[in-house]
Amino acid sequence: MTGYWMFSDGHVGAELQASPADAAATLAFYEGSVNLHGFRVFTFWVGPAQPGWDHNVSPGTAELRLDVDYENQRAAVTWLADGTHVNEIDPPATPLVTLDPFTGQDTVPAQVATCSLTSAGVILAEYVATGTRPSAYPWVSAGS
Repeated sequence: MTGYWMFSDGHVGAELQASPADAAATLAFYEGSVNLHGFRVFTFWVGPAQPGWDHNVSPGTAELRLDVDYENQRAAVTWLADGTHVNEIDPPATPLVTLDPFTGQDTVPAQVATCSLTSAGVILAEYVATGTRPSAYPWVSAGS
């Protein structure tokens, strides 16, 4: 494995994350940005980059999804294999409105936006370091 790719709705193409520090820097880069829909909310898909990776990505090959609301310092962090999400903080009053480059504008339910921005960064770094679902935070199904 050569690292992990990270694709966002605010960037054309995926970027290789060779280390947890690279992933943290990519997440931090977007903090001062405004997405095309006018919000400081971005969706990131992250997945393993196999040898010979050519920068082509599909959300179907991602393992981790982060919907990050920089304005409100919250995120929805989802493990895509089973649909569970991190449940760390109380849900906000409103959903996250993201811009999905594959499907257009998307609304992420408030009940899954239950992770602090700080913890989302820790989870992303742990995933890039280990390649497995991070275990330091509680993961629950969307109906829980």
